[in-house]
Amino acid sequence: MLKIALSAAFLAAALPAPVLAQDNLPDVRVYYGDLDLADPAAVRTFDRRLASAVEASCPSDAGLREVTRLREIASCRTAKQASVAALRQSALAAATTAKNSLASAR
Repeated sequence: MLKIALSAAFLAAALPAPVLAQDNLPDVRVYYGDLDLADPAAVRTFDRRLASAVEASCPSDAGLREVTRLREIASCRTAKQASVAALRQSALAAATTAKNSLASAR
C-alpha cells in the first residue's frame, strides 16, 4: 500500500504569538499506510488523524480568554485545514487510482 506522510506545522502552546509565522514551524506527519482509503470507515479514521494533526499544529486554546489570541489560534487552524485539504484529496485520489489499477489488472 502506498505510504505517504502529510505534513502540518507544529507549534508548542508556550510559544509567543509572533512565532505563529509558518516558516518557523517544524512538521507533524500523519501516516495512513495502514488504512485502505477506498473504505469509508478508513477515510473517517484518516480524517480524525488529520483533525488531530491540525489541532496539534497550532497553539492550544485551552483556558484562554484573550480574544486576540483566540482569533490567532482560529486563524492558524483554518489555514492548516486549508493546506491539509489539498493533500487529503491527493491521498484519496491516489487510493482510488491504485484500487482501479488493481481491479483492471485482474
